[in-house]
Parts: sequence; C-alpha cells; structure tokens
Amino acid sequence: MRRLFRRIFRPVRTAREQLLKDLRQEMLEILARGGNLDGLMTVALKALRLILLIDRDLRRNIRDFNARYSFICLDGNLAVSVSFKRSRFLRQPVMEVHDEAIDNTNITVTFADTRTMAEFVMSESPDIFAGILDNKLALDGNLNYILKFIYLVRHVPKRMGIEPISCPA
Repeated sequence: MRRLFRRIFRPVRTAREQLLKDLRQEMLEILARGGNLDGLMTVALKALRLILLIDRDLRRNIRDFNARYSFICLDGNLAVSVSFKRSRFLRQPVMEVHDEAIDNTNITVTFADTRTMAEFVMSESPDIFAGILDNKLALDGNLNYILKFIYLVRHVPKRMGIEPISCPA
C-alpha cells in the first residue's frame, strides 16, 4: 500500500519541487536586477504559499488562523494582499495571494519604497520597530498579525536557499 501511495504522489512531489525551483530562479533574477524590485513580494508570497503546502510543521502554525493582510508601497509600485483561512475542501489552512489591495484587512503595511519591502521580505530578522521609527513603513492594524507574518516569511529565504539580504540605502 505504501508503494502505491509513493507511485501516485511522486509526480506531485516532483512538480512541487520544480515549482519551488522556478520561484527561486525568478526571485534570484529579480534580486540580480537590483533596481526594479516590484515583483519580489509577489514571488515571495507565492513561495510562502507553496512552502506552507509542503511543510506540515509550518502549516501547523496557521491551523486556526484567519487573517487578511495588505501590503502597499507609497510609490505606487506595489499592492499585494494575502488571506489565510481554513479550506473546507482540503480541511487544512490555506493561503491565498491577491495581486491587488483588498478591503477589510486585519493589518495594512505601507512601505516607503520597494527597497524597504525587499529588506522586509528577504531579511533574516526584519526589525519592524526600527522601520516604523525611521518612517520606512507604517502599520494600520493589530501588531500581533505582522509579527506572525514575519515568523512565516522568515522561512522563505531559508527554504529557497537564498542568502538574506540587506539593501544599501
């Protein structure tokens, strides 16, 4: 029986691994360009969604978690949203990525520019409070939600095999 399941799910596992490799390559290309970091947040969120599907232990952290996030840049280059909810069909928590800002969010994070957003996503330990004090980002909503999101997004560079970055000002 175990062999049968392995034969059935091996193509699914290899497809997920290939998708993760493709997202890693796309993320590296965006980082290599340097100046235009608009798509980095979307790619990172799609990678996080895939990582949550693969990693059962990380998925356990969002088991009963229902939240809606919105990420906006003041320069107008970024508007991405994320929602976490429990899927009735899959009977497990899922994460949905939206390419526009959504209404009724639990927290809205407004970045000064895309470079600040890249530091937030790709940093090993992003410092929210320093960003607020330096006027690089603003929060509208419950701070606990962003702290949970930071915990989740920290897994993206690790799982993708990308070194954390610190963008020069």
